[in-house]
Amino acid sequence: MHSTGYCMTKGDDLLVKNATVTAKYLDRITPDNKDYGANYSERAKKIGRYFREEYNQMRLELEG
Repeated sequence: MHSTGYCMTKGDDLLVKNATVTAKYLDRITPDNKDYGANYSERAKKIGRYFREEYNQMRLELEG
């Protein structure tokens, strides 16, 4: 999700700013998919890296 940090700033519990929030749905990663590693820690690192890469790509596209 992009721009939620601007729209709902930490500490402003009741204030929501006017902003466009963008959500991107990625392909499902099944538990038996070994492309992201074989154990929990390896999978967590690789999936986290994948999410960060996708977010940065989306950020570059939306922010120009």
